Formats: sequence, C-alpha cells, structure tokens
Amino acid sequence: MGKIFFYVFILTLLASVCAESLPAQTQKPRLYVKFSGNAVFSAAGDFGDFVDKNENIGGDVAGNVSTRSFFRGYGGEIGLEMKKHSVGISAGYIERYLDTGSLTRHTFSAVPIFLFIRYKLVNGSFFKASLTLGEGVYLAAYKEKTADTVLLKSMKNSLGFHGGVSVDLNIFKFLAIFVDAGYRLVSFKEMKGKDYRTAGAPLEGDFYYQANQDLGQYVFFIKQPNKAVPGSRPAVLNLNGFALSAGLKIIL
Repeated sequence: MGKIFFYVFILTLLASVCAESLPAQTQKPRLYVKFSGNAVFSAAGDFGDFVDKNENIGGDVAGNVSTRSFFRGYGGEIGLEMKKHSVGISAGYIERYLDTGSLTRHTFSAVPIFLFIRYKLVNGSFFKASLTLGEGVYLAAYKEKTADTVLLKSMKNSLGFHGGVSVDLNIFKFLAIFVDAGYRLVSFKEMKGKDYRTAGAPLEGDFYYQANQDLGQYVFFIKQPNKAVPGSRPAVLNLNGFALSAGLKIIL
C-alpha cells in the first residue's frame, strides 16, 4: 500500500510541474526555504503504552519522573513555488522520551524525509491557503541509555504518508510566517535490535515488548531465539496522529 501511495504521488508531482510550465503560466516559479518547529500528537503504539505504564514508577527521591507526552522537534524544507502549486522536499527530527529516576532515558525518535505537493486554494498577496499531500521515509530509532552509554537500541525505516492544510501569512515579499497542520500515518513493525548489556558481543534479535500486568513489568527487550517470555509480543511503534509545524518561509 505504501508503494502505491508513493507512485501515485510521483505521478501527481510530475503532472503538476508540467502543468505549471505551460505558456499560460504568468507567475514565475520561485525557490523557497522553510525553517520550523514541529510537534506530533501520537499514541506511539507500544512506546506510548510503555510511557503510560512507567511514568509513575521509579523517579527521584520525591517520585518524580520526566515524561514528554508528545513528539517535538525541528525541520526544514526547500522547494519550488508556482502559481497554483508548490513542490518541495523536507527533512527534520522529532522525539518523545521518558526519563526514569535511575538516570536512564528511553527515547523514540524519527527523521522524516518527505516529498510534498501543495495545491493552493487561496493565493492572495498577504494570505495563502493550500491542501498538502506528502509521502516519504521515516528513519526511526528506539534507544535506552544512560548519560553516555547506550544499553539497548532498535532501528527501522518505513514509508509514511502526510495530508493536511498549510497557511502562509506574508510579512514581506520575500518572507512569510507559515503553519502546517495535518495527519501523519506511519508504523514500524518486525523491528530488530541490539542489547549492549551482555558480556562480550551485544545480543542481537527481534525487538519485543513485555506488558505483563500480573508482574507489573512493562519493558522493551531483545528476544532470544526459542525463549518464551510471558506477556510479550513483537514491538509495534507508530507515529500515527495529528502533526503541527510552524515557522518562517523565505522566498528567494
């Protein structure tokens, strides 16, 4: 399904560029650069469950635990703006974490690299509003570490989809403030990982999540072959949810 979305997106992108290049086009294409702060409000799959179950466990002397309840980060985009469309490629970084009282941090992070196409519904001199579609790849990672030592790590790449709206408010001819809002859809399954807490070479294998309510154990681990762990399953993480970004757009 992800490949079908990707091929449709590329065909749409090429068609839009060809259409904007026709002689009837009166507005010259212009390059633009965006810089943004980003947030994604996502349940995050098993990572969200892990945070929910562990946020009241451990902590400092007073029982406090530092929990980031949503993904935050930053990003940038470079593209070409035309009369009715704009196309661009973006990259960024987002993360969500849980800090426990043992000075161990559990982080779920991702680097999204996306192609975007925007169709302008309103194209005024001060206000612009566009429908946005995008598809690309997410480079995701789960890490459990202390201040300077990685204890457990799992990484996975997956195709993702983004759809929403974009609003630009022009301050000057070359500078605008923008807000993008939409929904992201991407899931990470069949993950592999490494546990560095073993003697010698790290333990490599499938990335699992244990949610054993009877024992009160909610942990990620690397499953050893042919070893059963009660209340465990292959970990599934995701970034499905509402996404918001805002920042500056420089028109060159």
